[in-house]
Amino acid sequence: MYRHVNRRHEPLETAETVHIRDSIIALQDAYPASGKVIEEVRAAAVVDFIEKNGRLPQVRREHRLYEHAFAIRNRYRHGGAFRPATVRMLELTEALPNHLESQWDADFERLTDFVSIHGRLPVAVEKPGRGRPTTEHHLARWISQETGAGATVTGSVRRSKLATLINSVDLQMAA
Repeated sequence: MYRHVNRRHEPLETAETVHIRDSIIALQDAYPASGKVIEEVRAAAVVDFIEKNGRLPQVRREHRLYEHAFAIRNRYRHGGAFRPATVRMLELTEALPNHLESQWDADFERLTDFVSIHGRLPVAVEKPGRGRPTTEHHLARWISQETGAGATVTGSVRRSKLATLINSVDLQMAA
């Protein structure tokens, strides 16, 4: 009825059309679009993960959560109508890295774990046979890539973290 009245050349604003318009707006507020509801559920899942684990989702470990967080951040980077969980997720994921940076962080974490366990940097020794390369081989290849010209992330903070870790291990080995 509201649309029918407003399709006229000179729409008549009556009490009935005002009531219909107000009812439509109230219904839209009470029952948001299904996309908004889905987005709110995904944002709540990301918030729950961050609050439980104390860190942002990583692209390789928590792929779905990372995708949801990244998509919602991109969608609302210029503002918009937020629901409560979306607002909270946007606050918590302020420093969400892109997928290359997230992958770099995951590889750096694996390297740190390797160094703490073995007390040395990984060595690129090929595994005999046709099997998959070992974690040590992957990490050694990653170090050579990131310290060379083919670095995936050019941020000075991340590169200095890697250089600091390598130098600290070299100093321990020399002592």
